[in-house]
Amino acid sequence: MAAVSNVIAFGLLYMRPLQWCLKTKGVSPRGNLLCMIKVTRRCLRALVMWRRPWFLSQGLVLGAPCRRVMLATDASLTGWGMVMSGHPAR
Repeated sequence: MAAVSNVIAFGLLYMRPLQWCLKTKGVSPRGNLLCMIKVTRRCLRALVMWRRPWFLSQGLVLGAPCRRVMLATDASLTGWGMVMSGHPAR
């Protein structure tokens, strides 16, 4: 859910009710990730949107990344450095 919330429109907004529900239970992301909590009706209501296929399919189309970056370097110790995507660097 956390990864998908960035892709779906207003996904982070729909995450807030679940975050509040987990906060009241004292669940910490840095704590024990294997702890069990009682799932209340409030938590189930917070998950309703995430179970609907139309909600999950409204996001961006995900595909393989197609970005390429060219990097040219000089191997000598006194050379010109490198060029990355047309920008020189030292």
